[in-house]
Amino acid sequence: MDDDSPAGKAIIPEDKSKQLSLPLEMIHRGLELAVRIEQNQGIQPFPKKPASNEYTVRCYLAIMEWIQEDGRSRRLSESDNSITNAPVYIVLSIDQDGLHISCASINKNLNFVGIEDNEDRYPMLNAFENLNPFTIPVSSFDLFYTLSHPMQEKDIPPFGPPFHLPKEELKKFKFKQNPGGQPGYKGSVTKEANPFFGINWDCIEIVIVYISMLGDPNLKQGLVAKKPPLKLTFVVIDQKGEDDPTATLELYHAILEAKNPLSAAE
Repeated sequence: MDDDSPAGKAIIPEDKSKQLSLPLEMIHRGLELAVRIEQNQGIQPFPKKPASNEYTVRCYLAIMEWIQEDGRSRRLSESDNSITNAPVYIVLSIDQDGLHISCASINKNLNFVGIEDNEDRYPMLNAFENLNPFTIPVSSFDLFYTLSHPMQEKDIPPFGPPFHLPKEELKKFKFKQNPGGQPGYKGSVTKEANPFFGINWDCIEIVIVYISMLGDPNLKQGLVAKKPPLKLTFVVIDQKGEDDPTATLELYHAILEAKNPLSAAE
């Protein structure tokens, strides 16, 4: 700051043609107003991306099938055939090329129930039926999310199967919500974009439906079709295998931004 500048003003003197001089009181009032608007409107700010762009993820698989609608168009629908009820654990990162996926139990210091047989299930994710990493390009998958609502005390039934559990245990139960007719909601996870989203209590699950993949993008290979296509529903977990809702929201917005930057900015 210049020694001759008036007291109580913030000045940027580097470029004479772009010099800015504003009273500090005006700056503070502007910041306070922005905070109030955000709180009143229930706007969920985009979370900061973590330093590491790799996430350990627990996902559940569902087989998709093509349904002929009118002789020309087709749509993907979830099949009645299930693969397995056991989850698959993966390490996932995202950039402008797509989702990069590898087996979580290889070269990872993970030790929780379910990880021990992960290498047997991982090959179901790709078209190569092996443990090698693969990439799902941004053009090869569609992105959704579902909401997970924790039970409130008013929602706890006075009778029924879980009646024998203490109230504190009942509060750990969650019920899921997604729009009918599609795998989940689309777009940014904010109160403005989705009025069903509760900023202070709801968690999300990420859903992708993919139809093809690359074995090694560096080799400039062609796309390999995934037959049948798959739907993955997943959340980020920590080293103990516990859900990490904050990281899951971060990952969702990172995927959304890579797939559709304009949608992520809405």
